[in-house]
Amino acid sequence: MASAVGSTASGVFALAGGTVCGDAGCTGRPAACLQVLAEHVSRRQEQALIQQGGETWAQWWEALAQEPALAEAFAERERRFHWRDHGEVWQTLDVHEAALHNAGFRQVGVCWQQLDNRVLLAVR
Repeated sequence: MASAVGSTASGVFALAGGTVCGDAGCTGRPAACLQVLAEHVSRRQEQALIQQGGETWAQWWEALAQEPALAEAFAERERRFHWRDHGEVWQTLDVHEAALHNAGFRQVGVCWQQLDNRVLLAVR
């Protein structure tokens, strides 16, 4: 569902100077029960994906890191974020929205959400 929303919105809003971006674990201050539910659902979805031969989030990043065309981008990522665990969820919805506003987007908001996964729409 998120990819369908993202691909449709990306085409429409690119013309208006906008973007669509998504992130998992990008939460505000969730109720403890919502966070536990989101983690449980995420683990079950990952297990199902692995059983079907898919990659985990960590495996996906590892595969990308092996792409020669992305070597420079990964070196920059390491330079900027060497101090933190890449598996750690540190961003909040507020930080994500503020980053988009700081990048010049006037309007930023959630256009799709499922538990702690969100797609944000940003328009310049």
